[in-house]
Amino acid sequence: MAGEDKLKVVIRVRPEIPNDAVQSRLHNVNNKVCVHTYDEHMITIEKDPFHFRDFTFEELLGSTASQEDVYSRSCQGIVDHFTRDGDDGCVLCYGQSGSGKTFTMFGDVSSSASKSSVGIIAHSLHSIFAFVNSCWEVNIQANVYISFYEIYLDDIIDLMASAGNHTPFQDQYYESSRGLSIREIPGKGACVEGLTRVPVPDFESGMKLVREMKHRRTSKKRQSNSASSRSHAVLRITMEHVLITAQGIVYIALC
Repeated sequence: MAGEDKLKVVIRVRPEIPNDAVQSRLHNVNNKVCVHTYDEHMITIEKDPFHFRDFTFEELLGSTASQEDVYSRSCQGIVDHFTRDGDDGCVLCYGQSGSGKTFTMFGDVSSSASKSSVGIIAHSLHSIFAFVNSCWEVNIQANVYISFYEIYLDDIIDLMASAGNHTPFQDQYYESSRGLSIREIPGKGACVEGLTRVPVPDFESGMKLVREMKHRRTSKKRQSNSASSRSHAVLRITMEHVLITAQGIVYIALC
């Protein structure tokens, strides 16, 4: 992000779920709540009334925060700078297994999902394509591209790779390309060499790709999570602005 918002740390407190009580009984541990939120910036970790610590962050989202709250208070500014100013941005979701990372990022990705149940990715794509649709008013065509890869056992795996030519929205994708390398490119910085970049014409097509790639991620059943993601997944969105002048000249800028 630009200016004073280059780095922002946001904490989201996951609500209690039925499996928490099951795991407590299984391991014979106390299931009491030890995390307390008293305002929008401070969290208290309490062992008992006499042993606790306070931590302060830029934003604190309590256990009742909605998916829309998470997006508006943590990520919307990054997306706005990306679409409006062409600034690079990154959203990193970090936490232990079962803490809600996948739900926060993906939420409900079904085609019938309501806006309140989808995650950061869907909200971001919705904002990006709202900007894309507004570009036509000022004679600008904005093209959106998506790449999706995972890092598993020190391997970079292109989840969208295919053998030979294919259209972006085929029902079948070919075997993943494994073992990609990170290269430093002058003027662009670090990039994954040979990463597939698929053009996405609208929000629905983008979410269709996200749904398909989500199911291709490496996962494994764990005690705390029946479908725990075993890899680090990276969704990369790029955009080209094409300016159409009265003389028919086209200028392309990649952001």
